[in-house]
Amino acid sequence: MTNTWRKVVFGVGAGVVWNACVIKDEIARTWDGPGGSNVGGAAGSSGAGGSGGRADGTGGSSGSSGLPGTGGSGGNADGTGGSLGSSGLPGTGGNGGGGGGLPGPVSWSSISSMNEARLEHTMTKLQDGRVLVTGGYGPGSLTNALDSVEIWDPGTQSFTLAKPMHTRRARHAATLRSNGKVFVTGGHDSILETAKAEEYDPATDTWTELSLMTVGRMYHASVELPNGNILVASGCCDAAYQTAEVYDVTLGKFTATSPPVIAHAAPTLTLMPNGQALLVGNSVLKPTSLYEDSLQQWTSAGNLDAPRNAHTATMLSTGHVVVAGGLSMGPPTNTVESYDPSQKQWTQLAPLVEARRSHTASHLVANALDDILWIGGLQAGGTPLASCERLSGQPCANLNVARGLHQAVVVDVNGQTRILVTGGQGTDNQPTNSAELSSF
Repeated sequence: MTNTWRKVVFGVGAGVVWNACVIKDEIARTWDGPGGSNVGGAAGSSGAGGSGGRADGTGGSSGSSGLPGTGGSGGNADGTGGSLGSSGLPGTGGNGGGGGGLPGPVSWSSISSMNEARLEHTMTKLQDGRVLVTGGYGPGSLTNALDSVEIWDPGTQSFTLAKPMHTRRARHAATLRSNGKVFVTGGHDSILETAKAEEYDPATDTWTELSLMTVGRMYHASVELPNGNILVASGCCDAAYQTAEVYDVTLGKFTATSPPVIAHAAPTLTLMPNGQALLVGNSVLKPTSLYEDSLQQWTSAGNLDAPRNAHTATMLSTGHVVVAGGLSMGPPTNTVESYDPSQKQWTQLAPLVEARRSHTASHLVANALDDILWIGGLQAGGTPLASCERLSGQPCANLNVARGLHQAVVVDVNGQTRILVTGGQGTDNQPTNSAELSSF
C-alpha cells in the first residue's frame, strides 16, 4: 500500500454522513489514521465521593494534589456523607489526606531500547510480570507492518526477541486471557485490515493461528468477558464500524453479535464490574454502547458531552470510567468525562492542560486512592508531546522522548510500581525504539 489517503465515510440515520475515520494521520503524512492500539484501558480501582481527602480536594497535607469531586460535595474520605456522593467522582485528596497519599512526583529514566523501532503496536503485561510487545509499524511507511515480538523482563530491564507472529499487523488489538495466553486480532497487514487472529502462549513461546473473524478490522478493541470468551468490537473499515463479534473459546470460532448503537472507530472497550462492556469512540457522534453478553445485545450507555475517538478510558474501583482527550469534531480535545454505570450518565471533569490524542493512560492505586497518568500523545498537526498529566494533580515530569502512538503499562520492578513506556512516533515523524521507566 503506497502513501495514499483512504477517506472512510459512514453515518447513522437518513441523510447523516460524516468522515469519522479518515485514514490519514495529521502527523507525518506517512502514518494514517487516529492512533490508539491496545485500547480499552486497564481495569483499576478507586473510590467515589472524595477518597483520601474531602471531595473539594482539601484535607491533605498537600491540598493541591486533590481533584475536585464533580458531585458529592462535602463527602467524607470514605466517599460517604456527600449530598451527591453516588454521582461524584472521587476527590483524590491532598497527599496524605484522609486515607493516605498517592505516589509523589513522577520522573522518567531511559532504559535499554527495543530491538525494533515501532509505533501503533500493542503491549500486554503477562501474568509472570513480563511484558509482551507485538507488531506495529517499523520505519518507512505503511507497507512496513511488523510481525516481530519482544518481551521485556523487569529483572533485567531489557527486551528480548520472541517468536514472531504468523501475520504482520499494526493497529491491532491484544487481550490477556485468564489462562495467561494473549489473544491478538485484526490490524493492518501492510495491505488491508485483516480478519486473522492468533494466540500467544508465553510458557512455550509459541503462536497458534485461530479461526478468522467475521470481518477484517483495525483500530478496533477487544476484552475478555467473564465466561472467558473474547468480545471484539468496531474499528475500521467499511463492514467493521458498527459490528461486533464474540470468540467462543470452546467452539473455537467467532460469531457476530447485534450491532452497537452507533458506528465506532478507534474506540475503547472497558469491562465493567457487572460483566457488561462499555464501548466509546466516534469523533463526531456522542452516543456510547453497552454490551450485555447474556443477550449478545448492545444498548445505549448514554451520550458523551463531547464526541471523541483515539482517546483513553480508565476504570476506577467504583466502576466509574474516565475518558480523556482524543479527536473531537476534527482536532484533539482536552476534555475529560466520567461514566457512572449505576446512572448510565456522563459527567464532565476538569479538562487536561493540553489537548491530546493517541496518548496513553496508566492507572495507579495507593492507600485506596486512584490516580491516572495521561502520557504523551499527539497535538493538532501531529506534533508529539513529552508532557504527562495526572488526575491527582501531583507533578509529572516530561518524558525524555516526545511521543504519540506509543504504549504504556504499569509494571512491578523489585517490588516497586513503575510505568513502562515504549515506542511511538518521535519528533522526526518516524517510529522510535526508545523505552522509558518511571520513578515516583
